[in-house]
Amino acid sequence: MAFFAPKLTQPDLVDILRGRFSTKSTPVDILRGIFSAKIKPVDILWGRFSTKSTPVDILRGIFSAKIKPVDILWGRFSTKSKPVDILRGRFSTKFSSKFATAIHILLYLEQYQDEEKITSEVLADTTGINPVNIRKILTDLKKSDLVKTRAGVGGSYLAKRPEEIDLEEVFMAVEDPRPALFRMHEHPNENCPVGRSIKLVLDKRLEAAKAAMLDKLAGMRLSDLYQDMQKFMAEKEERTEKDE
Repeated sequence: MAFFAPKLTQPDLVDILRGRFSTKSTPVDILRGIFSAKIKPVDILWGRFSTKSTPVDILRGIFSAKIKPVDILWGRFSTKSKPVDILRGRFSTKFSSKFATAIHILLYLEQYQDEEKITSEVLADTTGINPVNIRKILTDLKKSDLVKTRAGVGGSYLAKRPEEIDLEEVFMAVEDPRPALFRMHEHPNENCPVGRSIKLVLDKRLEAAKAAMLDKLAGMRLSDLYQDMQKFMAEKEERTEKDE
């Protein structure tokens, strides 16, 4: 089924791609395969339509004004990445939130694993993160022998004691360690002495800073964080009792 506008003498690329012409198509018409000249070719090629779709939505074939790049491409791109950067293959070099989320999960397991069955839905509730993404992080933690799942009944628990888990191995389990902490500007002027030298001057120092960060994480134990958390919880409870 198609609508044809007889006065349309110069069809645009969208019309040519689909062979359908209409200058009065409504959103319902669009969903039925009748396309307005205002729909972009990339929308047509994907076969899904939304006037509010961002480039990253189009790239993934998922169209919704409420979907953010970090939700769609979880675990690969920082929340700082712009859709245009993602389309061009230029991604923020800052690490994602998976490391902090993994720590949150491990601390929750230590706190409650003997009291309740801890599922991805339970962890989604405490972290405020989609259960699908929680399951992905749990899978990474399991592969690194940091978390196990009870056979039959289900539910996750720590595979090691908290004092046996350092933060570097948590980081390596869920993050890609390859990106640099700092991103260099892409096109320094090679005709300028400073422009020619800046990468050589900075690279080794920034790599040293990253190595120092990982060394620092290696010296931190999950048990240290758990003790700090217990102290904070006790202090908060004490303040609450005084207020009452």
